[in-house]
Amino acid sequence: MSALNAKDLLRRARIQLLVKQPFWGYLASYLDLREMPLSMRKIARGPMGTDGRAIYYDPEEVVKIPPEQHEGMVCHEVCHDAFRHIWRRGTRNPKGWNIATDSGRTDTPRRIWRLTPS
Repeated sequence: MSALNAKDLLRRARIQLLVKQPFWGYLASYLDLREMPLSMRKIARGPMGTDGRAIYYDPEEVVKIPPEQHEGMVCHEVCHDAFRHIWRRGTRNPKGWNIATDSGRTDTPRRIWRLTPS
């Protein structure tokens, strides 16, 4: 499948968030969806990531994930922004900080959708 298909799947997930979970959908609507650069794919911990302005996605990986999990994946990235993880990192090790913040808040998408986050 092409990057367009992956982007369409994530757009659909954002729309579903607006309907099912308006708070998270509203926050997600402010983040652009951008294909993850190849250089970023090599170091990424998963199929998606955020810099606070956009959600980056690996189109080859996103299309492999069942569509019913895309909403949880988008919420997972939105949580990084909503809980200000990016800005609170400071001089901490980026990889270690990402792992710590992932483990500290993975329950949000699980509680909402009963899914395993990305």
